[in-house]
Amino acid sequence: MNRPTCFVDSVGWIAMLNVSDELYKKAENEYKRLMRSGFRFLTSTAVLNEVANALSKVKFRNSVVEFYKKLQESQRVEIVFIDENIWALGWDLYENRPDKEWSLTDCTSIVIMEKQGLIDAFTNDKHFEQAGFNAILRSSQ
Repeated sequence: MNRPTCFVDSVGWIAMLNVSDELYKKAENEYKRLMRSGFRFLTSTAVLNEVANALSKVKFRNSVVEFYKKLQESQRVEIVFIDENIWALGWDLYENRPDKEWSLTDCTSIVIMEKQGLIDAFTNDKHFEQAGFNAILRSSQ
């Protein structure tokens, strides 16, 4: 049986890792709800790069390293590596949508979500809504 799957953006992971983040409590509650509902989670190396960069201060580094190890071991989390194909498709989207302020990471995430047929993103980033997805941390306010 296929479980429902949610793409996790850097906003979601950062909120879960940083108790000082304004979205921390909401992200924690929503993640627990998704877990209870049987969701699987998908993220990418580009997203994890953003997380590591945002939380690169010494006070976060150990928790980020431990977090990554847990993701790698989890049966419910899949990490998509940004290969040449995803990069090219993401770049095409970035190039062809000058009307949007989508980052290149957003564009590769959108490509992955479309390829996987996903509709839910664990984020509050409005760019995912602009692309036609549910930004769970925006809609659960």
